[in-house]
Amino acid sequence: MTSVTFEYPELPTSVNALYIVARGRKILSEDGRKFRNEFVATGGGLSVATLSSLDLDPHGMYALDLWFYLLPERLFNLTFGQDKRVQSPYGDIDVDNMVKLTADCVSRVTGIRDRNNFDIYLHKRSAGISSEHLIARLWAQE
Repeated sequence: MTSVTFEYPELPTSVNALYIVARGRKILSEDGRKFRNEFVATGGGLSVATLSSLDLDPHGMYALDLWFYLLPERLFNLTFGQDKRVQSPYGDIDVDNMVKLTADCVSRVTGIRDRNNFDIYLHKRSAGISSEHLIARLWAQE
């Protein structure tokens, strides 16, 4: 298998809240550790059969495709155009701030270091009436 797709039922912690300083060292925040530990423990939502069938080259070049699905009220400012204080039709959420933790989690589950990710694609979409979630696809580049 030269690609793997994770479907995970929540979004990662933003890099803005990912690290804290403790005893002079920068460490992962409690929310960051919780997300990482749960993602890794559940194999990112993959079945044991899928995980055991992975055949990824640890030295290969990869692309990482990340889809972040957000609730409409976080993605859009619903009062834009009605409330003069609201300056943008879009919510103040940057999915690029979620890349670091997601890439680290995918790396831990697959054994492919995130330095092997030569292309990273980000997508921000509405989750509609379903809950917020993440889809991440790692695939080998030719």
